[in-house]
Amino acid sequence: APAAPPGAAARGPARQQQGERTARTRAEEDVLRLQAELATTTRQLSAMADQVSAAADAAGERARAAREAESRALAAMPEGVRQCLMALHTCLGIEGFANLRFLRAESLDAEGLHGVEAIYTDIDGLAAEFLFAATMTVELDRGEGRLVLTFVDGTRTVGGQRAALPDGGWEVVVAPVDGRIFEDRLPYLIRGLGVYPQSDDPAPKRLPTDVDTATRLSWLERFDRLLAAAGTADNIRLRGFRGIEGGAFLEAHILASSDNGHVRFGASCRRLAVEVDRAAGVVSLLLQDGGLRRGEATSTISAAGMRILLPRVTPEQALDAMLGLVVYK
Repeated sequence: APAAPPGAAARGPARQQQGERTARTRAEEDVLRLQAELATTTRQLSAMADQVSAAADAAGERARAAREAESRALAAMPEGVRQCLMALHTCLGIEGFANLRFLRAESLDAEGLHGVEAIYTDIDGLAAEFLFAATMTVELDRGEGRLVLTFVDGTRTVGGQRAALPDGGWEVVVAPVDGRIFEDRLPYLIRGLGVYPQSDDPAPKRLPTDVDTATRLSWLERFDRLLAAAGTADNIRLRGFRGIEGGAFLEAHILASSDNGHVRFGASCRRLAVEVDRAAGVVSLLLQDGGLRRGEATSTISAAGMRILLPRVTPEQALDAMLGLVVYK
């Protein structure tokens, strides 16, 4: 057998030791790498846990806010707030401004109404905006007969688009008004500015056909009862009128809506009357000289008139409901 190279016996253990050191170094490097990866993973898991916790807290806060909002929406309004809104509706109706209707409010104090929800419609009732405000204030300029309702800190929704109210609030102006009506009925809500004109100042122009407030409200209630029992396809309401002449109601506005509250059409006319056809046993609403709006389409109501049949009302019922104030065909 060939002889081993010189020093081979010594080199064998050296190579083995070198290999062991290399293996230990790699193992130590692997341990350090794994420790670094573990630390990174631990930090990532901790960050993810923080994010999950924050998301859970936010979801819980949203759920709590939703429950509170639902609870407020379902809760009955305080009686004082309800009486305030009723009085405000009455005053606005007296002044012929029925376009602003309040759905609810949460509270009332010296600063105004809080948690207010309202709908503001066009005169024909076919376009509307929804208002929500944390606070609503009411200012009256006595000298100008100008009422300003300011909605602050909330949103305004028009055509399905919601936008935040301006920083200074969103104003709805009602003018001209007899400020005394509002101050007499709502002294705790109205902030009056200035003074009323002297009594010898010219009075607002009134026509001989105009009716007083009590008479107007009485006839609106009669129309509500008559039209509620009319059996029409749509729910029709007389929203307002100015005066009465020859069996007709002057400068009248009606609005028709479906059972679920969707507006079908609106009309404004110079004359409106309950028309009785004794021979046919038919009763109709007769609208003359005005305009009709259905959706985006508008049409003219001529002086000859447009009729809306009241199918469930008999001539006798119409005469009774209207105290005989009808016209005959």
